[in-house]
Amino acid sequence: MNKVSSLLWKDARSIYRDGFLLLLVFYPPVLSLGLRFGIPWIPVEHIELYLAPAPVMIASLHIGILLGFGLIEEREFQTFLLLRVLPLPQRMLFGYVAGTTGLLAFLVGLCDAMLYGQPIAQPLMFGGLIIANAFTAPLIVLLLGVAAANKLEGFAVSKILGGVLFVSALPFVLPLPWQLLVAWIPFYWLYLGLLQAYAEGSQLMSLAVYWPGFPRWSFVVVPVVINLAGSLFLIQQYQRRVQ
Repeated sequence: MNKVSSLLWKDARSIYRDGFLLLLVFYPPVLSLGLRFGIPWIPVEHIELYLAPAPVMIASLHIGILLGFGLIEEREFQTFLLLRVLPLPQRMLFGYVAGTTGLLAFLVGLCDAMLYGQPIAQPLMFGGLIIANAFTAPLIVLLLGVAAANKLEGFAVSKILGGVLFVSALPFVLPLPWQLLVAWIPFYWLYLGLLQAYAEGSQLMSLAVYWPGFPRWSFVVVPVVINLAGSLFLIQQYQRRVQ
């Protein structure tokens, strides 16, 4: 327990000292409120539904980037204090990263959804998707830790990840089977799943989306599988880089 407390204190102190990371902390809830009060001014039918999944997915993206910069800092300064000073078994380190990141993404995603205020038509499916979405954050943390050797590269990777979020818009223009080109990206499944969780059955048919026809459970299970498989692969890559 003392080791976990030390890790939490280290991460909190790093975030407090970095203005960019502090901005990431407040960005998702501020965006959710901005969308809530700004959407009524946009004259597009169903715009409130189309944008409803965004606050939830942005929460996991920004929490992942937020804590991913901690791994970048360890690589950049070649200190690896988490492993040397505490000391910590690598299994415990990665368990801590996945646990704290996933829990934060779950809580912030749920909070952002409440701030956005869109009624939920399928609460059970929504709950499963909030959990599935939380699995995305550890994947992003590890991706930053592997792909970026310093903070400058981290900024570049985080911008690319932000662009990947817009993959969720492709079902508006791409029918199946072309959607399979992006089906390996968790945000594709999460967006379509959350859209179904927010919309009533009659509303779904009126949305300008090419529905792929997959069973509803797949929008919860598939992103979890992708995130877990990707995280396990990235853990191996990270271990090789720090040896």
